[in-house]
Amino acid sequence: MKYLIYKIESQEDLETAFSIRNQVFVIEQGVDAQLERDDHDLRSAHFLAKDGDKIGGTARFRLTEKGLKLERFAILEAFRGKGLGKALCQFILEYIQIQKIQDSNLEFKIPRLYLNAQIQVVPFYEKLQFIPIGQPFQEAGIWHRKMVKEG
Repeated sequence: MKYLIYKIESQEDLETAFSIRNQVFVIEQGVDAQLERDDHDLRSAHFLAKDGDKIGGTARFRLTEKGLKLERFAILEAFRGKGLGKALCQFILEYIQIQKIQDSNLEFKIPRLYLNAQIQVVPFYEKLQFIPIGQPFQEAGIWHRKMVKEG
């Protein structure tokens, strides 16, 4: 399938992303709504993924002291298992590579890409060459595993 994925530039699209995250994390997974939204939203690059005219997923990334952290991947139930999450992740990885080429100094600031994957999706990220490190841990009451990808 061919999906349209793009970096969010409008407040309306950002609100759509927040709505998807609320549906997936708060309603479906029971994450406390106060934990789901955070100050990092202001410093993150956000993305939406569409199938035709229907928006099915979102994610964000941000620069941290440990590297570039990919996070808040949320795919609506109707779009799961159809390649939307993979397309979204691949788009973001390509977007990051383009940014590194455009700003050669960025390459030295970002030693690695990393994320905290929910345990059930570790195999998904392994297929995208992320490597699990360390022990499983709980975040917002859900078991996760830190995963890295040399960038």
